[in-house]
This record gives sequence, C-alpha cells and structure tokens, in this order.
Amino acid sequence: MEEQEDRKTPVAPWGSGGPKTAEHKALAKQWFLEELPRCHTVSSACDYASIGRAAVYQWKEQDKKFSDAWDVAVERTHDKARASIFQRAFDGVEEQAISNGMPVYYYEPDTDKGSDEQKRDERGKLLWKRGKPVMIRKYSDSLAALYARANLPEYKDKQQIDLRVQMAEEAEKAKDDLLASLGAALNENSKAAPQG
Repeated sequence: MEEQEDRKTPVAPWGSGGPKTAEHKALAKQWFLEELPRCHTVSSACDYASIGRAAVYQWKEQDKKFSDAWDVAVERTHDKARASIFQRAFDGVEEQAISNGMPVYYYEPDTDKGSDEQKRDERGKLLWKRGKPVMIRKYSDSLAALYARANLPEYKDKQQIDLRVQMAEEAEKAKDDLLASLGAALNENSKAAPQG
C-alpha cells in the first residue's frame, strides 16, 4: 500500500466566500479532485481545497467533466479498499508478536566473529545481542469470506427460491402420484372382480 505523505493544505487565493473567478474555480476543483482519493471523504477534500460542500455538489451537478473526474476519484478509493481487503485476507500483514500484552523479542547470544564461543562480561555473565522483534503474519478470515461471497460464484448467497413455485410443483407431483395409485387400484379391482 502506498504511504500517506505529509501534505500541507494549500493557501487559497480567494477569501472565505469561496472561489469567484474561473481560474480560482478551476484551481479549487483540481485541489479537490487530487485530495479526494487520498482522504476518502468529501468534507476533508473540501477543507483541503478551501471550498464548501455545497459548491462541489453544485459543480458535480453542472459540470460533466468534473462529475466524471469525481466518480473516477471515488472509484480509485474503492480500488484501494479492495486492495487492502485482498492483502489482509490472502497475503496477510506482518505484525509484531504480543504476549501478555508485551511485544516479543528474539535474543541471540553474542559471539565473536568467526567463533562459536559466547561473550561474557567481567563477572562471567553471558552477553546477548540486542533483541529483534518477533514478527508474525496475520490473516483476516472474515475479510476472506466477504471477498469470496462478493466475487466467487460458488460462495455467493443463494437466491431465495420462490415458495409458491416450489409448493405448486410439489402439489402437481402429489396429484400425479395419487392419480397413478388410484388407477393402479382400479385396475386391480377390475381384474379381481368375477366376470359374469
């Protein structure tokens, strides 16, 4: 994932009333569209561009090019979310191991270069190299399940079967079975009855 860079809000050349000239509006639109995929919220992008929410929604309604660029920016944020979900679910993320609420470190005995003999201090106590954090890879089963349900046909939620259609089919089958068994019973009775 890309790192969030430190950005300073640009100084708008217009006052508190918002951009008035065509150049100022173009600049405000540019800043808004640059910030929206970074911050993922309209309010934050408006703050960054020093414009009001009402103005950007009005521009979205009136300016097709701006509206399309806005939609592309929103889709880019969705792509970031998809990538993050996929990474956490299937690639996992490295985290430092925690035990009893404390970070876990791996310590190695300190040895001289080229020698297996361990270093000891003046009292004979074994010296240890600085600890390395123990890292573990964590996966998200719940995100993997959500991804599978959304993208893999065999995991999608099954649509509800129309109960009326199912009941009508079962009733038709039951009727056919009843008529067949009645027909068979009548045939047996006619064969068993004395001819005369």
